[in-house]
This record gives sequence, structure tokens and C-alpha cells, in this order.
Amino acid sequence: MDAAMSDIQSVLWDIPEEKVVTLSAEFLIMRALSYGTVPLMLHMKRRYGLDAVRNVFRSLKQTSMSARRYAYAKNVLLA
Repeated sequence: MDAAMSDIQSVLWDIPEEKVVTLSAEFLIMRALSYGTVPLMLHMKRRYGLDAVRNVFRSLKQTSMSARRYAYAKNVLLA
């Protein structure tokens, strides 16, 4: 199992493994932004593209992640 798959499974703790393949890209990106590691966020950016990650980020409430994580995503990851 590669590191990205291990990381994505860690943010999908409440979803049975066999159902993960049915999840939308938007949901996976949202979980990665809200709970994932920096490498997982970067993996989502590479896999789905900057525009897709930005769109999901803009749809999130600022309170859905810590202020520090929000600032990092806004000013570094998605800049």
C-alpha cells in the first residue's frame, strides 16, 4: 500500500473500505483538506488538479478546519 492510500484511509475512518471507491472526488478532497496531512493534500492537488481542489476549498466553511490549516491551504497550497 502506498503512502497516499494509507493517508486517505486515515481520513476516511468512518467509511467501510469497500465503499471508498464510490466516493466522489469532491468528498475525498474535502476530507483531505479538513483532516489530511500535507502530503495527502499535495496528492489530491496532483491527482485532481488545482482548480478542483480550489473549488472544494472555497465551498468549505472556514470553521471546518483549524485556523492554521485554513491559512496554510489558502496562502501556500492553493496560492
